[in-house]
Formats: sequence, C-alpha cells, structure tokens
Amino acid sequence: MSNLDGARIQYFLAAPQVSDDVKKALREVVQRQSAIGSVVAKHQELERQIVVIGQEQERIRGNMAQLPKEADLFRRYVTKFTEQEDAIDALRKQVTATIEEEQRLRKGLDDYLIGLELK
Repeated sequence: MSNLDGARIQYFLAAPQVSDDVKKALREVVQRQSAIGSVVAKHQELERQIVVIGQEQERIRGNMAQLPKEADLFRRYVTKFTEQEDAIDALRKQVTATIEEEQRLRKGLDDYLIGLELK
C-alpha cells in the first residue's frame, strides 16, 4: 500500500465499494507519505544550500590566491570563509537530523502498514 501513487489512492478513496476502514487507512498512508515527502524536500534544500556555499567558497579561494595576505580584502575573505564553514557545519547537522527523521517516519509508515488490520 505504501507504493501506491496519489492518483491510485484518490481512485480508491472515491470508490463507493471501498470500505470506510480502508479509506481511513489510505488517508493515514497519504498523511504519512506527505510527512516523509516534506522531510525529503527539506533534506534536498539543505544539500542545495551546502552546494551553493561550496561554490561561493571556490570563488573566494580563487580571489584569495590573487591577493596579498596583508590586504584588507584578504582578511574579509578569511572572515567570510570562517562564517561559511560554521554555516556548513550547522547545515550538515540539519541534514543528519532530516535523514534520521526520514528514517523514523518511514519506519513508522512500515510499522503502521504491518500492523494494519482491515475488514
């Protein structure tokens, strides 16, 4: 049941011959799949942000290579680079948290389906 796509689930929800218990279970599956989808989207956004910062750091490295180390701009770049490294560390922690949350939600869906008894 967890492999059903949205269109098929809507078909079963609209079908008069499907029992109320099955419809209730399908709604629960949809809700749980939606929660998983939200966490996956958040994970992807966090990964995108890490890539963007990485690209910015490549630009900064290139600029720093052209500057004398005692230049004000060089020091500004070092400060910005440090801030970006802190941001990447924070984003990676959030990525780990979203991965754990996704696993927890998927296990919850699996457990729900395994324990499901329909009449």
